[in-house]
Amino acid sequence: MKSLKIIIAAISISLLSSFSLNATDKKPSKVNNELRTKIVSIIGTTIPIHLNQECTATISFVLNIKNELVILTVDSENEEVSSYIKNKLNYQEMNISNILKGEQYKVSLKIKVQK
Repeated sequence: MKSLKIIIAAISISLLSSFSLNATDKKPSKVNNELRTKIVSIIGTTIPIHLNQECTATISFVLNIKNELVILTVDSENEEVSSYIKNKLNYQEMNISNILKGEQYKVSLKIKVQK
């Protein structure tokens, strides 16, 4: 009887976790768009790094209790771009409503070559 309860509990936990993974929103949310707009305004339209080709950067971050960005990772092909973005954004205050503190967010940016 005890092993039956354990088996039922294990099955229900696995089903709940698989349902929650499949229930993710595929469209970018309004909050994510607001975050991206704010991040782009902080970084600016030009960066002081010479690029030979356009690159992308994916920024993973959380917001702390003080509404500050805490950058977890910046994934980019160019290490200078990654370092610049992390230094520019880390601990910048974000005044956007409906952001959950402690939840991890990801934003992708495309950095174009200056002509």
